[in-house]
Amino acid sequence: MVANLKLVPVVYTVEQQILVDKFNALPFKSKTGDFWKNTHKGEYADVKEAIKEHYLKSQNYTCPYCKQYIVVGHLGVWDAEHIIAKDENPQFMFEPKNLCVSCKDCNGSKSNKEVLVKPSRTRRKFPEDPDDYKFCHPHFHDYAEHIRIIEVAGFYMPLTEKGIALIEICGLLRFVLKCGGYNMVDNSVGNVVVQLGNKLMEAQTPAEQVYLMTLIGSVVEKGLESAALAGLDAMMA
Repeated sequence: MVANLKLVPVVYTVEQQILVDKFNALPFKSKTGDFWKNTHKGEYADVKEAIKEHYLKSQNYTCPYCKQYIVVGHLGVWDAEHIIAKDENPQFMFEPKNLCVSCKDCNGSKSNKEVLVKPSRTRRKFPEDPDDYKFCHPHFHDYAEHIRIIEVAGFYMPLTEKGIALIEICGLLRFVLKCGGYNMVDNSVGNVVVQLGNKLMEAQTPAEQVYLMTLIGSVVEKGLESAALAGLDAMMA
């Protein structure tokens, strides 16, 4: 996982910009989110492919929400992401700073959830003030200032309200839930606890200490539960 990553907005070619301007010139009420999915073929297909390819390189194959590093040759593994949902605000469909790519799990969890502090479907100007967003925006915020990743357990520790919102909006609790469900009865539990203990010693705030101690307790409890179940299975074998 990568702690921080700065996005570089896509720059359209002359031909691509002509098509973007064509869409932007449509009457406000004629712009809908369906435009994106209805243009998988045709003249806009190249624009959409260029967007995906640009952000994959700009993001170094890293999801801006969960920070998973996924290198694959098939573009279908990644979703083109509209940070302000295109169904709610289609007028920003091709705005470079409203675009990135995300893993399918984060994109599916985020869906059309609201990310603006003051949502408005009739907003004409794209909001570029970081404070306009309730969560950690890939273009406008430093990820590491809002979320600390405890990699050994796939745990996302929020440091700010925007970090909390990102965890909720993109469903990042799925990682710690997966960690809590692993089935291991050997030294791997101890190794995880030791690594989390080292993180605890490095904690800089009481809040971080509480999060880590809670996580350590959860890992230990799950490990003991798995060991007990394995013991019962062995007795019954």
